[in-house]
Amino acid sequence: MFETIIIAWDGSDHARKAIRVGCDVAKKYEAKIWLCHTPEGGATPIAVDPFIGAVGAPLPPEEIAAAGKAALDEAEALVKAEGCEVTGRRVGSVAPSDDVAALAEEIKAELIVMGRRGRGAVAGLLFGSASQEVQRAAPCAVLTVI
Repeated sequence: MFETIIIAWDGSDHARKAIRVGCDVAKKYEAKIWLCHTPEGGATPIAVDPFIGAVGAPLPPEEIAAAGKAALDEAEALVKAEGCEVTGRRVGSVAPSDDVAALAEEIKAELIVMGRRGRGAVAGLLFGSASQEVQRAAPCAVLTVI
């Protein structure tokens, strides 16, 4: 039923649970596991003004890529600790929902496993959560882990 599973990683406790669940499913179906992570662009404070606050500059692409690699290294270690192997990894660059959906389509994944981590009450009401966005964009089944 499931030959290829994507586990979306954001470093949260829910994502850690998603790795455990994703590995459990992968073992049962002898499925391949792919990891996907989209680092936040962020900004580095370069000046602080008492009236305006910190003014930031976007992080250089190489720092964002290094952060993405480090995040996936952590996720891969957790997958290995569950007794599974990682077939592939992808560091995204757009938005988590777009990156995960594009990877799922590209590798013909049958399942995406991800944690449910809210943006907060107000942002969640206005924009929805990342897991909701993935469910709308995904070309396959999505298992959201609490």
